[in-house]
Amino acid sequence: MEKKLIKIFEGTYNEIMPSLRKKGFKPATAEEIQKLRLENQLSFDSYYDTATGIFYTGNNQDKFKIIPYSQDLANVTQETELYNGGIKKTQEEYENAKASEFKRKDMILGERLTEKEALKHLGWLNALNGNKELLEKIVEHVFKEVKNRYGEKEAMGFYLRNTQEVPDMRALHLCGLYGSHGAGASDFYDLEDGARLVGEKK
Repeated sequence: MEKKLIKIFEGTYNEIMPSLRKKGFKPATAEEIQKLRLENQLSFDSYYDTATGIFYTGNNQDKFKIIPYSQDLANVTQETELYNGGIKKTQEEYENAKASEFKRKDMILGERLTEKEALKHLGWLNALNGNKELLEKIVEHVFKEVKNRYGEKEAMGFYLRNTQEVPDMRALHLCGLYGSHGAGASDFYDLEDGARLVGEKK
């Protein structure tokens, strides 16, 4: 398999994203990063930030959408208006976003998963753009590694913020496999925080 031309960009998310695009790269999604990890082009021991978005509705409603590739995140700059660290959006934009909608009761959040739970996790499946085969390969690899390295049987937790007052788009962060992180995913980091983005050459 021919290796893709990729480059790691480090710095503040909303600062390095414009630089990434200017240099002719496309920000990698959660699906693309997990593929690159399996191909040994990226390490499971490192963390990566993605162009995969978690889109929250406003008014503290328990509803959110998972956007496999967010053009809003790909276009973010330091001038983009933020709310609580995410891109400030409108209710109309939320309703018009073509993506599956969820509530917290639809998936296990905030804790490490068993292998069986990870294989069926709707958050992971949708973050990987519905790529069930990829999810199965990732789960197999991660759970084998955490068992061999740490003697543990749980990993790949999916961690999301609480309900939001204002509709906003946040970036999914893929944790490293090391220690308690267990190759999980979260949207806890603000777009003004330090990040590690993977650019794929267009």
